[in-house]
Amino acid sequence: MTNQYIPFRICTKATAADPGRDIFGFRFCEDFHATQPCQLSKKVIDYILVYETHQSTGGIAVIEATSCGGVVIFRGKILLLYKNYKNKYEGWVLPKGTVEPGEEHPDTAVREVREETGVNARIVKYVGKSQYTFTVPEDVVEKDVYWYLMTSDSYYSKPQREEYFMDSGYYKFHEAYHLLKFPNEKQILERAYNVYIELKKSNLWGNRKQQGWE
Repeated sequence: MTNQYIPFRICTKATAADPGRDIFGFRFCEDFHATQPCQLSKKVIDYILVYETHQSTGGIAVIEATSCGGVVIFRGKILLLYKNYKNKYEGWVLPKGTVEPGEEHPDTAVREVREETGVNARIVKYVGKSQYTFTVPEDVVEKDVYWYLMTSDSYYSKPQREEYFMDSGYYKFHEAYHLLKFPNEKQILERAYNVYIELKKSNLWGNRKQQGWE
């Protein structure tokens, strides 16, 4: 991205001597706009959409981010991705990604599943939100993730290597549960799978018209 100005909320206490600071290539100032053109990756921009000052952090920037993802089920098996980022981040995860400006949450979930796994999944039902916090240099990211139960038409998947996904595949529930790296994704998987079981019992799973898919 080049020659674009990104609006933001200031995230540190400004002073006359230091009205702003550089972070991710932006110069943050009191007029609440980046004052210099910049060239950044999409993933970096994703993390700087909304800012606010939290007194409890002692002036550390708290970045609020929103993502959406999918629990994709085909014939009772769940789609997972294996990520390995320079041997620093390694583990099995559910597909998810950040909401783009102007995008609705369901659209984000479908797009991110398609981009990360190559699967054209369909939303069946919203199943809930997970929250977690992590740190980047000098800052804290608070992330909300909105999850959707989805279905697909085959076992096909192709991991997005550009995002360091090295493998993907469909697994039985107990296998997927134990493979998943993060406890909050285990909880979402369990919740989504219970919805899937109830729909199966009611003979609703796979019926697009009854589900409202069409």
